[in-house]
Order: sequence, then structure tokens, then C-alpha cells
Amino acid sequence: MMNFLKTLRLLLFLILFFHVLNQPVYARVYEAETGYKIREVLSLLKPGDTLEIEPGTYKGGILIHGLNGKKGLPVTIKGKDSSNPPIFIGGKTALNFSQCNYICLADVIVRRAGNNGIHVHDGNTGKGNPPPSVGIVLKGIIVEDIGPVGNFDAIKMSGVNSFVIKQNKISGWGGSGIDCVGCANGKISQCLFQGKRGFSQANGVQIKGGSHNILVEKCYFYHPGRRGINLGGSTGFKWFRPGVTDYEAKKIEVAGNIFIGGTAIAFVTSQQGYVHHNAILYPTGWVLRILQEDMDPRFKPCGNSLFMKNIIVVNEKMKDFINIGPGTFPQSFRFRANVWYDPALGRIPRLPFMENAPVYQVNPGVKFEKGKVFFLGNDPRLAGKGPNWYKHKK
Repeated sequence: MMNFLKTLRLLLFLILFFHVLNQPVYARVYEAETGYKIREVLSLLKPGDTLEIEPGTYKGGILIHGLNGKKGLPVTIKGKDSSNPPIFIGGKTALNFSQCNYICLADVIVRRAGNNGIHVHDGNTGKGNPPPSVGIVLKGIIVEDIGPVGNFDAIKMSGVNSFVIKQNKISGWGGSGIDCVGCANGKISQCLFQGKRGFSQANGVQIKGGSHNILVEKCYFYHPGRRGINLGGSTGFKWFRPGVTDYEAKKIEVAGNIFIGGTAIAFVTSQQGYVHHNAILYPTGWVLRILQEDMDPRFKPCGNSLFMKNIIVVNEKMKDFINIGPGTFPQSFRFRANVWYDPALGRIPRLPFMENAPVYQVNPGVKFEKGKVFFLGNDPRLAGKGPNWYKHKK
């Protein structure tokens, strides 16, 4: 019995010892009120620490290199007062995170950067394939007026794995509102993308360069440029992560979003996309496009994707429901139970494959009120379709 109790005590001691060993000695909260102080504190931060930035205006162009938290113990950088966030203005890239892991950035404003507003990347310069940055969270951030013209992104993610971008507001950019190059296992959730005059705005979200397993959900795209979401793209081979594959993007899910204007969805040299329970309202281009922008034989033809239970409302400004480019495999797309409503012209889409259980010319009762969109139609054929029926994934 005594030996049993000794063994039990030793076991409990070892459990406690290793638990303590894996915890930080202490987690500190630092404050900063100047750019100099921010840079000073960045060199001190350890897993679990927090940097709170006082309200005020700060010069952009801050490089954060090799800053690491741990899983469950991120390093947090945030505005001290979420109702009065610090503002970073200018610089080529206002906030540049290179080879950082387990970082949470929250409650800041970024404005008028020349290249990118925020860039999170693995340090790849096109020479070699370093390991991805992991565990990145961007939350409650406002990014405005980036570019304004050219391939300049509000938020750029390059070689990032296991990330969350949520509850951010992005308005006015040159290239992409959010650009993911060679990223994986991420979620973009509850973000607002609002286009502005004077900005080139190629797309709201672009996911390319070998990216896979990413969810875009419950976002609002208000005239976000030529394309709302680009599932794929045209990436220089040296920028693929971890290397060139047979797709630009794979297993990208787009669900519960609202698109107004532009072309909502473009499948571009991509595979296994899943677009469902969205509302696509008054597109000025197409509802969706199927394209192969790189004809290199290493890529499979764009295809094998599912478009289902979306609500589509169009007017005379729409070019056509769907645009199919050469070199694609449109017959492999599947269309199921979408609602197609054209009150002015009564058009019905011509799809590359017969749709299962479509709903034509049923009014979903779209209503705009105080910046929000409501669907008031009560026809039973609308049940289960559109953003109201999408279940948020935690």
C-alpha cells in the first residue's frame, strides 16, 4: 500500500511539473503610446503576452519578424480601446508580419499604405520554401484606402496555415481585399468588403497559389470590384506554397455570404469548390465564371465543383448568368436547388449541366434597411435556401 501511495504521489508530481513547465513563467501586459515604444515592446513579447496600443496616430511601415507565441498562448497585439483604435497610416506595408506564429492582431485601423495594408507571410522571397506561419488571428480590424490602383492588397496572407480573419471592415483597395497565396486550413468570417470610387479593386477575396481547405462565410461584399471571390487565380510558379500543384485552389467553401454588384464568384483553375447558401444580388457582370487562366499542362481543367441553394436576383445590368472560358471542364460542375429570379426579363440560366430541383421566378422578397439585407419571401420553395439558412461554423 505504501509503495502504491509513493507511486501515486510521484505520478501527480510529474503531471504538475510538466504542466508548469509548459506554461509561461508569467504573462505580461505592455502598453505603448509611440512608434518607438511599439518597436521596443515587440522585442520583449513572449508567449501569452499582450501589447496594448494607446489611441492615436502612428506611422506605418512596421516590420514584425520572428515573433512567436504558442498554441493556446498567442502573443496579442491590440488597440487598448476598441471604441477608439490606434491608426497606422502610410508606409509601403503598414504592418508586416514575417515568419511569425500564434499571433492575434485586433482592434486597429490601417490607412493609406502604398503596397499592402497588412501582410502576414512565411518570409518566402521566391527562393526556397520555408515552413508556413501558423496560428494567425486578425480580428476587428479596419483597413482603408490601400493602393489605390494596381496589385496592392488590404490584407495579404502568403504561406499561412491555420488562420482566422473575422469581423474586419475593408474599404478601398487596389488588388484584393484579402489575398491568400499558398495558404491552408483557414477561415474568413463576418467581414465587410466595400468598394470605393478611384480604387481598381480586382476582387474582394482571392485564394490562389496552391491554397486549400479555406472557408469564406457570412461576409458582405458591396460592389467589391470586378469579382467578389476569386476561387483560384494566376500565380507565378515561384510563389506557390509549398510547390506547384495541379490546381490554384482546392476545397474552398463559400457559404452564407451576400454579394451586391460585380461578378460574385469566379472559379479559376480550381478544384472541388463548394458555393452554397449565398445571396447574389444585382450582379453587373456575371453570377459566376468558370475559367482557366493558366494553360500549363500541370494544371487540371477547372472543374468538379458544387453550386447549390443560393439565391440569385438579377436585373438588366447583368451580362449573363454564367461565363465559361476555354480549357475548363464545365460539365463536371453540379447545380442544385438554386433560386433564380429575374423580375424584369424573366431569363433562365443556361447551365453546362442540368440543375437538380431549381426554383425559377419566385420572389425572395429582398429588402434593404439600415445597411442590412433581409429576405422576406414566404413561398415554401424558398425554404432552406440563401444566407438565412446557413449555419455558422464555429
